Amino acid sequence: SMRGKVLARWRAHESPIMALSSDGPAMVSVAADGAVRVWHARSPTQVDPIAREAFEQELAAVSEERMFKLFVGTWNVNENRPSKDDIARWLCGSGNGSGDASAGTLRLDADLVAVGLQEVEMGGGSLVSAAAKNVVGNSKLSPSAQWWSDALTVAVQEATSGGALGDGLELVSFRQMAGIACGVWARRRLRDVSGDHATCTVACGALGNTLGNKGAAAVRVTL
Repeated sequence: SMRGKVLARWRAHESPIMALSSDGPAMVSVAADGAVRVWHARSPTQVDPIAREAFEQELAAVSEERMFKLFVGTWNVNENRPSKDDIARWLCGSGNGSGDASAGTLRLDADLVAVGLQEVEMGGGSLVSAAAKNVVGNSKLSPSAQWWSDALTVAVQEATSGGALGDGLELVSFRQMAGIACGVWARRRLRDVSGDHATCTVACGALGNTLGNKGAAAVRVTL
């Protein structure tokens, strides 16, 4: 307020703020993970859209537009652990040749890969474990989710390492909640232009939104 009283609080960044800068009526904050936020000095106000438009115009004058290829897929794995070749076929699609093609011969032309999985594991034990992790903020993967994270990482690296772009993909983040999980992989050359990495889970299942039989897991990355 005008008297210096805090009227509201919200989390602006997921990692520590490294710098603050004032530009007229706007404040710009930069965090350690590369995230950049622009705030009006008296936000939220009716002039926010005007400030945002001005910022976008200034940004466009010093920006270069690039096109990226994305692969996005979702897979209900039914607690199975498929072979290396089966994972590669799923990633690369039937357009790469016959259905018996091996992992070493398949190629995926993508700059960014995002995969969502369901039924990585099932049963009451996984729900209780996920609930306990949510309470204490523990994002450690279960053995099943870790297997999928490792297997997909190997698959996307093999499928992209021989591409025309000349560099493979590496894991950005992988997050699990009970039986669901999601991961994002990006090309190594995008390291300098990617940031704002964050993950989260939200349980909205039984026992008053405590168990993860319903809910979501998410990964965020900004290019």
